[in-house]
Amino acid sequence: MTTQSRRQSLVETFTGTGIGMVGSWLIAYSTYVLITDKVVAVTITTAACTVWSLVRGYCVRRYFARR
Repeated sequence: MTTQSRRQSLVETFTGTGIGMVGSWLIAYSTYVLITDKVVAVTITTAACTVWSLVRGYCVRRYFARR
């Protein structure tokens, strides 16, 4: 098993964070447009962003591990 350099770790971190920001913005925007009840909208946004974070983190990690 090969370890990542500091630069590779930095690129992976920025990639994951950038993808996460775009995805979470889209989730939040869509939820707030479609759901008028603020408590329900915040709850769904939190749950969806958590799932998004787990899936994204796993996929980005696997991508960089294969490189």
